[in-house]
Amino acid sequence: MKTIFFNIPAHGHINPTLPVIGEMIARGEQVICVNTEDQRAAYEAVGAQFVAYPTVSGQESLLERIGNDNLARMALILTQTSERVLPWIFALLDREQPDYVIYDSLVVWAKQAAEQRGIRAAASMTMFVISRESRPPITPGLVLQLVAQMLPVLPRYWRIARRMRRTLGVRPTGLLNTLSGIGNYHVLYTSRLFHPGGDRFGDEYDFVGPTIDGRVTTGALPFALLPRQPIVYISLGTIRNQNLDFYPACFDAFRDHTAQFILSLGKRTDLQQL
Repeated sequence: MKTIFFNIPAHGHINPTLPVIGEMIARGEQVICVNTEDQRAAYEAVGAQFVAYPTVSGQESLLERIGNDNLARMALILTQTSERVLPWIFALLDREQPDYVIYDSLVVWAKQAAEQRGIRAAASMTMFVISRESRPPITPGLVLQLVAQMLPVLPRYWRIARRMRRTLGVRPTGLLNTLSGIGNYHVLYTSRLFHPGGDRFGDEYDFVGPTIDGRVTTGALPFALLPRQPIVYISLGTIRNQNLDFYPACFDAFRDHTAQFILSLGKRTDLQQL
């Protein structure tokens, strides 16, 4: 069988999927992976075919803009990107005729395209699921915060959503639902016991556990020089890692702690501001 796996250029969203992709290929599946050109080597190393997203105005700054924005603006940015790339996605699906599609939970364009073309689809969930089963109690303060975030972007979202329905034949599911990636089947790279509300999820949520493989990669961190003492690793991940208040708070919290600290800032954090 043939599948097309759509993802975004974020290591935290890519790395958990690579062992799964490798195993699928080992079992005879034909896997075509779609991401930005700079991610080609990671996919080809596990034997996948690779197709790069087209160069679309504004798409190249997607992650940078997401990292600096609130949830409502993140959803708007993803919707804007979806409108730009959907014609190319449709053409790819029509050409390759996959048996099913796998999409990262943030890749709303692949979910919409699969639905429009009537292709079976599964969601790759590298984050906790945003759903009624797992969300915390909604307090009045949280409601006010979400409303304050949504009001400025809703008019633009509605205009884009109407245009997408008219010109592309897709039906956006609502502003904040853009971030959930909920579909008919979901793969989660954690344990049901570890996920908030895990016991309330049905069989359409497949908790496969952590996917740690034996790949050896090279990097700039001199592991051989690390002293034999406790090591503390501080990171905010690959997308929303530009919270400049977080890192000084960590410095203060560990002020009197004797350890070797490794600080992962990502590519877009300005060291001069810390």
